[in-house]
Amino acid sequence: MELNQREKLLAGLALGILVPVLLLRFVIFPFFDYKSSLGPKIIRLQGEIVAIKELGLDYKRTSQKSSQGRVNQKVEAILTKLGLRSEAVLSSRADESGESATLKVDNLKMAQLVELFFYIENTSPLKIKIANVTHSYKNEKRLSLDLIITGGR
Repeated sequence: MELNQREKLLAGLALGILVPVLLLRFVIFPFFDYKSSLGPKIIRLQGEIVAIKELGLDYKRTSQKSSQGRVNQKVEAILTKLGLRSEAVLSSRADESGESATLKVDNLKMAQLVELFFYIENTSPLKIKIANVTHSYKNEKRLSLDLIITGGR
């Protein structure tokens, strides 16, 4: 099939217009559409990241609240078990390094002291950090005890 000069010119012109239009429609515009659809997706994902961070902070706060007082409760249970609760003064504090309790007991017998150390050291998260044992001022055969107990992280 032979085309004359005019038909060749029209076919070339049509091809010259049709090829760029098709190229724009099926190659270039999909990239722009994809890029424009990424904006809302990015915003949604950023919102989800913020929500996950807030959940993590909430979990950290609630776990710290629930763990506060555990050392104190366990030491109190040991003191009650040994019958030393009335002679003991117990205070606790919590910071970013963990929870610790300060225990002061006067008028202890040596056997009570050994039992107290045994129970504290064998209660899972408790660790004795500092122990100061002196003779009691009231009775030379009795002992005074100052302990710092940590949660053992």
